[in-house]
Amino acid sequence: MKKVLFTFFFAIAMLCVSAQTIPQRMQNKTAVSVVLDDVNFYNFNNFPGVNFFIGEFMEYIKSLKIDCDVNWTFPDVDKCSQYDFAYISFNCHQWLKKNGCWYYDYSNIEITLSSACQNNDFVTYKMDNFTSPTTLGSLKQIFKKKFSVLNAYYKR
Repeated sequence: MKKVLFTFFFAIAMLCVSAQTIPQRMQNKTAVSVVLDDVNFYNFNNFPGVNFFIGEFMEYIKSLKIDCDVNWTFPDVDKCSQYDFAYISFNCHQWLKKNGCWYYDYSNIEITLSSACQNNDFVTYKMDNFTSPTTLGSLKQIFKKKFSVLNAYYKR
């Protein structure tokens, strides 16, 4: 019985440890490289919704006092634990509201943060679908709200 209880509480503790928000994950990081896969974004090469999402995500990361760039090669391999790669995938549609303002609908959003140390330390975050106006900073505010409570849905 003691062994079963120990296993149960150990499993609960591990779930709590792995359920980090993005700001918690970023506490000891100094740089993030946003990795864009040309295959996934081939059809959206110049689509403003993709550029807007990536730009606002990078501004959010920078607001956490962390350097961030696209497809960045990290400067110091010895400090790999301070660096993360961010793999982002989502769907985006642009539409015009009746009031004449453009909006983006984002869906199937997944952000995977992976350590640069190549030690299988990665966490994937899945976001709910949402709509964002196209004004500068609006998506960054959505990220601040969602990422402060968004826990990893799995960790490998």
